[in-house]
Amino acid sequence: MTCKEYKISATTSEDDEKFMAFVKGKKFKQCPKCKFWVEKNEGCDHMTCKCKFEFCYKCGGVYMKCECVEKARIEMENRRRMLEERRLKKMDRKK
Repeated sequence: MTCKEYKISATTSEDDEKFMAFVKGKKFKQCPKCKFWVEKNEGCDHMTCKCKFEFCYKCGGVYMKCECVEKARIEMENRRRMLEERRLKKMDRKK
């Protein structure tokens, strides 16, 4: 049976069902490009699949082009701005 035939077949084996239960329980994700199963154990959401495709584990988008990265950049900028404002207020109080 070819991969294409397998995907088309309506039957799923008991092993397939067990595997799907396993990956759902472990929160695996599939590479958006090749569909290989990937598990994140720790660290950031930047994933590089065995097919070399780089994607965001959180949303599945192309890494550095997804909205998750943009949100993180905006949050970092807002935090930097807030810390700078606090620093300036402390300096004003000391005067």
